[in-house]
Amino acid sequence: MEAGEMIWDEVKRSISRQESSLDSLRTRALTLLSASGVIAALFSPRTLDRRIDAISMAGLILALGAFAVSVMLAVAVQWPRRYAFAFQLDAWFEGQEHRTDLTADQLSYRLSKHLWQAHESKKTTIETTTKKLIGLCAVLAIEVIGWIISLA
Repeated sequence: MEAGEMIWDEVKRSISRQESSLDSLRTRALTLLSASGVIAALFSPRTLDRRIDAISMAGLILALGAFAVSVMLAVAVQWPRRYAFAFQLDAWFEGQEHRTDLTADQLSYRLSKHLWQAHESKKTTIETTTKKLIGLCAVLAIEVIGWIISLA
């Protein structure tokens, strides 16, 4: 296996891992949203069936606010965007069309370099989505604390 082919294979694996990471983040966001809904369903009847004093009301407001934020964060992660893991290679091929002096290995290397740049541009998307998921975890914890306060 020549160097260009090895690089090409590694770039393909990296892009595949990126796509898997994004799918995993989206699945986790839905799981956390489901957990948030279950927590709200379990605690809200207990809170609303009893006399609510100022501390319980503050906890209820905190919990419901956190639930609303968790819904917004989960929607932000799930929002249908075009995360293209296929690449527009027309311009790249046009630039290589008249090159007859390149070997297959050199072409593989150049194509790999082009795809790696696209891979790097998607890192920000994955990092932003990860931050939203971390925020969702934190908001879920705040929601639980709010429900506990509301029952105090």
